[in-house]
Amino acid sequence: MKALDLARYIVQLTDLNGFPVSNLQLQKIMYFVNLKHIKDTGSFLIDEPFEAWQFGPVVEEVYREYSIWAGLAIYTDAKVLDDRTLSPDMNELILNLAKKYPWELVNITHLPNSAWDRTYQGGSGNHALISKELIRLDAQNFKG
Repeated sequence: MKALDLARYIVQLTDLNGFPVSNLQLQKIMYFVNLKHIKDTGSFLIDEPFEAWQFGPVVEEVYREYSIWAGLAIYTDAKVLDDRTLSPDMNELILNLAKKYPWELVNITHLPNSAWDRTYQGGSGNHALISKELIRLDAQNFKG
């Protein structure tokens, strides 16, 4: 799945359920959904890599697409969602994450020895790609 397709799905699902997310939340939710998918199936959900940015893992293409919203909630014109795109469990995870404060999501990605932490390295790895091996380790420990 393309990262932008997943992002659009998350934006639609959260908006249509009354929990629109910011770009910051969107990035973290995408990361956690990817972790759950890896944990459940062993494979990555999206094709594009995550980078280690100051506030956690980011897919740059998705960031650029939604950056016009700055820190505001992202709304969509879509009125109908094909909720078969992801499993009901995954939809529930997305909505539960959307209810959390953005900085709570950031703090989870910033845990010591997380893939982000091991890549960002106090700023010296800013915008560096997070390796698939490190992401797989995060997926093993993911509780979502």
